[in-house]
Amino acid sequence: MNIPVKTRIALVEDYAPHREELEALLTMEGFETHAADSGESFDDLRITGAFDIVILDLNLPGEEGLSIARRLQSTSPHTRIIMLTGRVRGADKIQGYESGADIYLTKPQRPKELLAVIRALTKRIEPTRDSTQPPAWQLCLRDCTITSPEGELIVLTQKEASLLQRMHLAPNQTLDTSALLDYFELPLTLIGKSRLAGKMSRLRHKIQPCTSGGPVLRALRQDGYQLLLGIQLS
Repeated sequence: MNIPVKTRIALVEDYAPHREELEALLTMEGFETHAADSGESFDDLRITGAFDIVILDLNLPGEEGLSIARRLQSTSPHTRIIMLTGRVRGADKIQGYESGADIYLTKPQRPKELLAVIRALTKRIEPTRDSTQPPAWQLCLRDCTITSPEGELIVLTQKEASLLQRMHLAPNQTLDTSALLDYFELPLTLIGKSRLAGKMSRLRHKIQPCTSGGPVLRALRQDGYQLLLGIQLS
């Protein structure tokens, strides 16, 4: 069966022999496969672009798989999640599905079953790509630019580009005031918050003229800011 080359799979597994075995299998089957050994290294992979399918272990160093799945469900709702884990209890499976899993498989994995699951999920991905979702803004961290869906290029500072990336990867694309003050190295005082508001306002006004009129950033009453643009990292 021919697998579309545009199908991108991320494999998040900390046990190297298992990770390497699966990566070789998926690559041999024609998938564009990228491997990570933790949530942190997976976030580094996400900078290269969105993934269609994520194969996710649960027992990971640092951030566990369930937390990563919840973040994905919030920031990349069209990404399909396969949990592949040694947790076999019914309660674990329920928790996995509640955290965003499309499919919950237990180890040791059966290659034919895993490939069948991936192919089934791939069929669901194609209609999603052609849906009425608005085109994404393209954020290029290397060049510190963001390009509107209409092709208008906006030059950012390195700090602004990195901030947009952080907000995009955060749950609900939201960062609280404390995290933002820390990012800009501002004091947790009224003066610091005032300077933060100025920085966010400048970023908003830099991007706003290239939008169709919708808001770019939202200041939240409960503390913090939410990014309202659909962004793709490139």
